[in-house]
Amino acid sequence: MKSFYFCSVFLFLFISFNGLNAQQSVGDQKKWYSTAEIEGIIPYEARYDYGIENRGRSVDLNKDLSLGLLYTFNYMVFNKLSLGVVGGFQAHFNPNFNMPKIGGTIRYFFVDQNNVYVYLHDAVDISLDKSQFDYGNNFRFGLGFPVLKREGFNINTNLFFEQNYLSLNGSDPIIIDEDPGNIFYKSLGLSLGIKF
Repeated sequence: MKSFYFCSVFLFLFISFNGLNAQQSVGDQKKWYSTAEIEGIIPYEARYDYGIENRGRSVDLNKDLSLGLLYTFNYMVFNKLSLGVVGGFQAHFNPNFNMPKIGGTIRYFFVDQNNVYVYLHDAVDISLDKSQFDYGNNFRFGLGFPVLKREGFNINTNLFFEQNYLSLNGSDPIIIDEDPGNIFYKSLGLSLGIKF
């Protein structure tokens, strides 16, 4: 996991130093672009694993809506492929977990960078309060498409599958007096954003 992030950061820095001009283009496309999104995420599976008297147990949690903000900074490696860095914030409710995230993303555009694309992103969920959770991982696979195209920006919608894993080792119990293990979310989401 750590090597993935090290490689992502190294690749991003390498591309940054070799791309002398942020407006340099591939054909008629900009090499650099950014996205900013607001997202709603609904879990269809929310499982809490824990231990009581050295026995492993699990329980289903409430499947409440999660909200997030996401920003990406991307570089067009080829005409239809981009790599980028991801930064964002996500809030889960019941139990309440608020977490910033940072990671990497890869997008494949079917026609060009102003049309339909698929993407993968993997990010580390950073704990703001170790009594809630120790660390986490966020994996996402999605499909994005423009709903409005203008000169200089697009308004995009994304539909995605998301998986979150939160390690609660050393955290406070959620139920009563158990030994916390981890929380695992599988979710579907929708986001609306701007690409510029």
